[in-house]
Amino acid sequence: VAEQKIFECACHYSHFNPREGAALIDGPAPRALAALPLKIVNGNLAVARPFTGRVGIVPT
Repeated sequence: VAEQKIFECACHYSHFNPREGAALIDGPAPRALAALPLKIVNGNLAVARPFTGRVGIVPT
């Protein structure tokens, strides 16, 4: 949500704070968003390392 400077999951409407490690603000999500560390290589954006946490649905 641009005016609030937060990320909103369009699937389940959880809200995350990108300035605080994508911390969960509210919603049904059980945890913060996993980050994908990036770097600049020869002027291009590239993946630096794997995701910092679990990505996708966690089996119950």
